[in-house]
Amino acid sequence: MNAKFLIASLLFVNFTSYAQSAVEHYNLGIEKDKEENREEAIVSYSRAIEINSLHTKAYVNRGFDKLVLGDALGAIADLTKAISLDSKLEEAYYFRGNAKYDIGDYRGAILDYNVSISLKRDDFVKFYNRGLAKSKIDDYKGAILDYDRSISLKPDYISSYFNRGVAKLKLKNIEGACADWRKAGDLGDAESYELVKSNCQ
Repeated sequence: MNAKFLIASLLFVNFTSYAQSAVEHYNLGIEKDKEENREEAIVSYSRAIEINSLHTKAYVNRGFDKLVLGDALGAIADLTKAISLDSKLEEAYYFRGNAKYDIGDYRGAILDYNVSISLKRDDFVKFYNRGLAKSKIDDYKGAILDYDRSISLKPDYISSYFNRGVAKLKLKNIEGACADWRKAGDLGDAESYELVKSNCQ
């Protein structure tokens, strides 16, 4: 047998086995996530990444799990790596936006939400979260527009009405705030009714 062909064949077999092993660890991570065992899921995704450093989804999922466990900086590192491998990963931008929000980088969070929304515009929670971030930097008009969009996509989402009411109050629109809180109260939020009692006639 030709020696060069033999070496090439062995390399192909080794690469294939590594690739399969990375997939197996990744799939195990998914199973651990279904069980909400985030720590073990992270271990599995880390093993997949050790075998295949270009495993984009493993970085995304590990980043998400780190975010859930309160490691926002670790999440940002993983999600940034995933984005460097694939700039069209809308969920990576969204999760990184959440992580940036958690560390108080509200402007950075808004930038990531912007990209995620540009890639997928039909998710109400993205607009809601961007509205929260805009409120944190006192952009109440922008926040209201995002809450409007969130409500148009999910009309029964209580938090959008509640926080839109808060943003309207910041802009001295008492009537609008009260209308939103009444709607939130009608949907079952007791705190909103308390705001109506204390702020609205």
